[in-house]
Amino acid sequence: MTRLKEKIVILFLLTFLFFITKEAVAIEEPLTQIPLRTTVEYKADSLRDPFWSLEKKEKIIEPPATSATQQSAPEVPLPALNISGIVWGGIFPQAIINDKVVKPGDSIAGVNIVDINKTGITVSFANRIYNLPSPGTGK
Repeated sequence: MTRLKEKIVILFLLTFLFFITKEAVAIEEPLTQIPLRTTVEYKADSLRDPFWSLEKKEKIIEPPATSATQQSAPEVPLPALNISGIVWGGIFPQAIINDKVVKPGDSIAGVNIVDINKTGITVSFANRIYNLPSPGTGK
């Protein structure tokens, strides 16, 4: 019986040594470096500025100045525009003029809306540009 116990102990020791050497060999193998996350570089040189408007603004060309010998047409006064409010921080700016909601490119009472921003409204009427202040500025 002691002979059997000795064989079992020797078999156990050999198995134990086998697994220890196998683990030691596995640890000595070089580990490959796996990046946890890829490096991201941000380059915005070719991208558009997100704060610029997507709409293309129409440029209004002033007629050339007339000479002193030619008589200019009488000035037409700007129609009465009651600005109730301006919304300029959303997707597209809007204003309430004469109880109607307008945006750049719209026309009201023959006046074309060119631009709406936080300081006021730019309009075009009779080949002239007018800057109307926002209602909150008190101007």
